[in-house]
Amino acid sequence: LETARAMAGAEEGGLPASRIAVLYLEDRSGGSLGAVADAFTEDLIAELSRVPELDVVSANGVRQFRDDDAEATTIASALGTGTIVRGSVGETGDGVEVDLALVDGASGAVFRRTSLEVPVAVLLEGGTRLAEESATLLRERLGEEVRLRETRTETDNTAAWSLLQQGRRAMKDAESAVADGQGEVATAHYLAADSLLEEAARLDTEWARPVALRSEIAYRRARLPAELTAGLPQTLTAIEHGDAAVARDPTNAGALEARGTARYWRWLTDPDLEGAERDALLRSAREDLESAVQRDPRRASGFSTLSHLYYNDPEASGLT
Repeated sequence: LETARAMAGAEEGGLPASRIAVLYLEDRSGGSLGAVADAFTEDLIAELSRVPELDVVSANGVRQFRDDDAEATTIASALGTGTIVRGSVGETGDGVEVDLALVDGASGAVFRRTSLEVPVAVLLEGGTRLAEESATLLRERLGEEVRLRETRTETDNTAAWSLLQQGRRAMKDAESAVADGQGEVATAHYLAADSLLEEAARLDTEWARPVALRSEIAYRRARLPAELTAGLPQTLTAIEHGDAAVARDPTNAGALEARGTARYWRWLTDPDLEGAERDALLRSAREDLESAVQRDPRRASGFSTLSHLYYNDPEASGLT
């Protein structure tokens, strides 16, 4: 009955219960678990996005409400969501505790709560466990089977995983600085992120993701104003890291997208490229990007870059 009432409230407000916004988890540790909170949130969004019955707002979509005290109904109205997932992460004696709540978008009422403790020894599984807990709550909410696909843990090295999450956090800080026109601050954050990711890659020599993110950082630095960085050397570094990431995992969509993006950026910006070398670089960039989006069709940035490449590629003129 409670589920039926919650669903009815959402529908009466014009907000479908199956459209869900997962808000960034609050860090209750005073700052030490900020990267973990972000990682759990984004893992949860990624996992729930795989469920055909659900329409999940992307991480970019909910990021505007990060550290925002807006009422749940205000957020739900802005995002068109009938269900909001919100919660927090705090420290326990030997790990972290996650509190989670499901909120009705139309009324703002909390209709389900749960919590789980994640020991340090299984911290890598925390995002998956959180997704499973959320799926259980959503089954109660929606009155239908909501199952998650099994996912492969990319690394079993907790220290490497933690460093990567810190690196991702520093990258977000850099991107915020870029948006604010603070190029030097952005560069400092990118350098900090690169150092963290370099150490993560060293700790797990088979993990492609930290190396792919280093490629992305170099590419983003190449696009900063010329007085802050030498564009071409950064572009070449981005390609080098992309090569290394693909060497670690030739099927990794993120690695392929990073390398393809860097190759295409060089094709766009290197005035010394000519003739066969220039043509070969464009073909290789296209192959990387096509492979990336085929392996992971959710890569919106990969599709965007590929679309731009097709516009500039005479060989792609016959593609649909």
